[in-house]
Amino acid sequence: MSDHFFGGGWTRTKLDLLQAYIQCYTTAMKNQRLTLHYIDSFAGTGNQSFKKEADLFTEDEEVVQMEGSVKIALKERFHHYHFIELKKSHFQALENIRDNNPEKKIDLYLGDANEEVRKLCNSIDWRYNRAVLFLDPYGMELEWSTLEAIRNTRAIDVWFLFPLSGLFRNAATKKSKLDDGKIQAVSRILGNDQWLDVFYSSPKPMALDLFDEHQEDQTRDLDVNGLESYVTNRLREMFPYVEAPIRLNNNRGVPHFSLYFAISNDQPKAFGLAKRLYTGVRKALLT
Repeated sequence: MSDHFFGGGWTRTKLDLLQAYIQCYTTAMKNQRLTLHYIDSFAGTGNQSFKKEADLFTEDEEVVQMEGSVKIALKERFHHYHFIELKKSHFQALENIRDNNPEKKIDLYLGDANEEVRKLCNSIDWRYNRAVLFLDPYGMELEWSTLEAIRNTRAIDVWFLFPLSGLFRNAATKKSKLDDGKIQAVSRILGNDQWLDVFYSSPKPMALDLFDEHQEDQTRDLDVNGLESYVTNRLREMFPYVEAPIRLNNNRGVPHFSLYFAISNDQPKAFGLAKRLYTGVRKALLT
């Protein structure tokens, strides 16, 4: 396997859910006169490796290796695959996968995921095409405009791994600790800067300034649950339907990601099918 070290114990959960959904999706759609696409926006190498932390009973870290989302998707009956990757070494691994699967229609895109996803959304005639799209960013890279482009297709089911810990870090506890980089990162992924007024409303006295006058700072009112609720509401303003997120913790049990499922197609038949598939998958794997 090509080494692509990223993830943790939560990686298996997200991949199991994705795999189960696309299995059900391609089965349910097999008799439709539609071209089915699978889009992987942060495709990596096709393999997933991460170091499982040592515990009280083991001295060494254990390296866990598994197939990534690309190889999982290639086992299913999509008509057209789109794999996007920015890192050249990872892209080369994807080229090997494409060359080893000549029977599959695979297009590769070396570039920024936001730009490439928007191009795909704007170039495909969605009257005759449907897709499942996996948004699995490493951090805060995703732009709100990319989600808007996905929503506008009205033809894509979306699995989105939102970087909850990244939002928590960038939205500093004290407003005075926000710099331009943090503000831009949060505004980019949430679509605007209105979060500043929502997150920070409680004034808190700061130290005396040079003129012996108290300054006021603002503290973030929202804990991690509040931040996640804000993200959920923002997504629900965009998509016809967004499921409650699945919280994924890191190896230490700290909230790390929120896994969302969103439906962009508001037609009753398509909407109902996607919701039924998701509900069945979640019930089977998480209860």
